[in-house]
Amino acid sequence: MRSKWKFVYSNVRVDRAILLQKNRKFSRSIVKIYDRGSTILPIFIGQRVLVHQGMRFVKYLIKDYMVGHKFGEFALTKHIGERIHISKKNKKKELKK
Repeated sequence: MRSKWKFVYSNVRVDRAILLQKNRKFSRSIVKIYDRGSTILPIFIGQRVLVHQGMRFVKYLIKDYMVGHKFGEFALTKHIGERIHISKKNKKKELKK
């Protein structure tokens, strides 16, 4: 959690890119964000962004409940998959016991 006296951290490039996109009428471009530590500000509501996830980008629409959080909180980097589940060999061993 960031201390109150440090204020809100927001990357200037991210702010400028989203503001430019918001000012254009009928803009279909989506802003790519590499800085996952930037705070989502109230002026970003309703914008579509791509947040870097490590290997690829995650697309989402900024909504009002996201304000004050970081961009990286909504683009998860960990995947739940077969790696964490019991392998087939271990399942067979458990069934024999």
